[in-house]
Amino acid sequence: IIITLGIYYFWAKVRVRNYLWSQVEFDRDRLAYHGTPRESLIGWLKAFLVFVIPFLVFQNGPQMLGAGAGLIFLGGLLSLVLISIFIPVAIVGMRRYRFSRTSLRGIRFSFRGGWKAFARIFYSSMFFNLITLGLYMPYYAIRKNRFFMEHTYYGNTRFGFDGNGSDLIGKYIIALLLAFPTLFISVVWYQCVKTKYLW
Repeated sequence: IIITLGIYYFWAKVRVRNYLWSQVEFDRDRLAYHGTPRESLIGWLKAFLVFVIPFLVFQNGPQMLGAGAGLIFLGGLLSLVLISIFIPVAIVGMRRYRFSRTSLRGIRFSFRGGWKAFARIFYSSMFFNLITLGLYMPYYAIRKNRFFMEHTYYGNTRFGFDGNGSDLIGKYIIALLLAFPTLFISVVWYQCVKTKYLW
């Protein structure tokens, strides 16, 4: 990665995924990963051209050109709008790509959720987290995973999810209360509990 100025990262990522997927076994069969370095590189280039370059232009262009306060504010606002669109698009896009390149017994997985639907969950949850001082986080985890699972398919069969935020909120509060006394070990404990519960 160093001697190729980062370009080999995409080949390394595919090698790692090939290995990890091949170590996941279900009923004596293993997952297979079909992604290629070229696809990853092209995906990154698209994101860079469509989002990163415009963001940098909106964020820094007005100041570099010596524009007035109004244009600087407008540039900052446009960069914020761009990022607000990019986050859900990137999350959904990554999931769609990974599942479309994953198979078991020759049958592909797929993810069929849209970024706009996820954006509604993502930003409404940010708002609820703000007004509840972060106590909404377990409910966001449930909403996010329900959306992802219920739009994920194995062949033509859809996954299901029946989690509930009320099952996690008590443990989440305990982890927060014990965070400082345990030097944040309680937060690590909660992450483990949450991961097991979601799966």
